[in-house]
Amino acid sequence: MRSAAGPSGPGRAAGRPQARGLGRSGSYRAADAGAHWPVPAEDVVCAVSFAAARARALGITPTRLVLLGHSAGAQLAAVAGLTPDRLRGNCPYPAAAADAVIGLAGPYDVLRIPDAARPLLPDDPTRAPASWRAADPMDLAGLRPSVPFLLAHGTTDSTVPPEFTDRFATALRTGGHPVAVVHVPGVDHAGLYTADVAVPIVLPWLAAPTR
Repeated sequence: MRSAAGPSGPGRAAGRPQARGLGRSGSYRAADAGAHWPVPAEDVVCAVSFAAARARALGITPTRLVLLGHSAGAQLAAVAGLTPDRLRGNCPYPAAAADAVIGLAGPYDVLRIPDAARPLLPDDPTRAPASWRAADPMDLAGLRPSVPFLLAHGTTDSTVPPEFTDRFATALRTGGHPVAVVHVPGVDHAGLYTADVAVPIVLPWLAAPTR
C-alpha cells in the first residue's frame, strides 16, 4: 500500500524527482500481528489522514490525495477509497479521504477467494456476511463515484488472475467511476510492482489534467 499526498508517491519511490508532490509509504497491521477486519482497512484510511497532516506540517497544502496499493494492498486501498467515513477507527489525525485510487493486481472480489481472504476475515462469509460485504470492493463499487481509479494487471499473473481487475473495472464503471485499465504483457504478480513497470503506468495517469 502507498499513501500519497500529491502525485509523486511512485515517482519519488522510483527516484524520479521531476514528479511534484509528497510521497509517503504506508503499511497496515495484518493477521500475523493479530489484526483482522476492519483494522487493516482502518490503518489504510488513517495513513491517508497522516499523509495529509504531514504535508500540512511541512507547509504544503495537499490538493489531491492518492492511494496506491499492490495485491492485498490494492484491495484495501479500494475499500479505503470507497468507504473512508466507515473506517475512521481510532485514527488520531484529522479526517482526509483519498481523491484517487491506483490498484495493482488486486484481488477485488474477496467472496470469490474465501480461503485466501480468511486471514483478513477469519469468519466464514455465511456467518459474517456484513463484514465480508464491507471488505469487498465489488460490493462497494457504486460509492463515491467521483473518485477515479487506475487499475493495472500483468497478463501472466497466476497469483491473482487479471479477470479480477476486469470485473472490478466493470463494476466501477457501472457505479459511475472514471476508470483506466492497463494490462501489461508478460508481467507476473510481483513484476507489476517494480519501478520499471509501474512508474511508466502510474505517472502519466497522475499527470493527466482530468485526474
